[in-house]
Amino acid sequence: MDLPTEIKLPLPHLELHLAEGGEFFMGDDNGEYDDEKPAHQVTVPSFYMSKYPVTQRLYEAVMETNPSMFKGSDRPVEKVSWQDAQDFIQILNGRQDVQEHFRQLNLTGLAFRLPTEAEW
Repeated sequence: MDLPTEIKLPLPHLELHLAEGGEFFMGDDNGEYDDEKPAHQVTVPSFYMSKYPVTQRLYEAVMETNPSMFKGSDRPVEKVSWQDAQDFIQILNGRQDVQEHFRQLNLTGLAFRLPTEAEW
């Protein structure tokens, strides 16, 4: 099945782009830090990533709050912890309008998450 390269969801500033998978070498044999060693080949499958950072408008539409210090609906949300990001993702994944949109595209099982180090 061919995957759509772009998905526009029924929330503000929520568009996904298909990142084609591939292989690359990750790490650095001569790196300063042990967690960079050894360089090794990594295979990353195709995945979707948001085209834009999570805006304050999107965060507020999902979480009903905006913790940002530098206000502006089109600005990226800030002052969120890793746990705040996980809570946002959990609520976003539970939204019926989002899941229905995925079903209409035959993308059932698709779920939001933070990118891995290799994907980033």
